[in-house]
Amino acid sequence: MCRLEPSEKACRAEIRLHSRSFVPERVRVGSGDGRRPGVPLRGLSVVDGAGVTRLLPIASEALSQGFSVVQGEADRPWRWTTGEAVVPPILWAGTEGGFSLVVELAPEEGTIQAWQAPAMATSQDASEVSLEAAAA
Repeated sequence: MCRLEPSEKACRAEIRLHSRSFVPERVRVGSGDGRRPGVPLRGLSVVDGAGVTRLLPIASEALSQGFSVVQGEADRPWRWTTGEAVVPPILWAGTEGGFSLVVELAPEEGTIQAWQAPAMATSQDASEVSLEAAAA
């Protein structure tokens, strides 16, 4: 679960969830999966200054821009973002003062699968290799 406390200015504007994303077809050629999943989410809510929690169900039609279709069982729904999801202002409409945005992740449903460069040897590792080579 992540917690974000937007500035007062953000409370009146748009909030976007930016993340890395990938296209499965580009990672596993031939998979035929052209979607662009970003981060798997289980829920979004806000807690206002008075401690009142407002929950937006993950299956809400308000989660349309930057969210994929709802997946999972009826009692544990979740959905992917597409890398740039718009959090609808209906979630914090009517709150007094500031609020905390709570993003409940669903990491058990998947992770970003993208190519990553091999780890570079640290300078200490390189020094040890050089000393071993010099001793040989």
